[in-house]
Amino acid sequence: KLCTLYGLHGISENSGMFLQCGFMNAVQIDRVYEEVTNLCATLRPEAVALTDSFGYTDYVINSPFGRYDGNVYDTYFALVSSQNPPGKVPEYFEDTIKPLLTRSLDVPDAPEME
Repeated sequence: KLCTLYGLHGISENSGMFLQCGFMNAVQIDRVYEEVTNLCATLRPEAVALTDSFGYTDYVINSPFGRYDGNVYDTYFALVSSQNPPGKVPEYFEDTIKPLLTRSLDVPDAPEME
């Protein structure tokens, strides 16, 4: 199933060329898209096992999702918290964001809407 998904994904990514060269017609390309969606749904429960089969560590994958220890949400929260410490204001806030938050919504000399 994984090999089929790989092949069909390649076709879907290059569907214009398959149509242009006459290798497939629009109905067949639609079927390819449907089958890619079906295979993704079928393989979804195996996603963690398939990823683990490559032998990459959580560190290399750098994703809090699909962790070997199953501690997804606490790890993700810790990652986001560490990268966005409370009280730290980004340097672009004063110049870019604050004017948007404090601007007046009144438009002077605007034409009346009917």
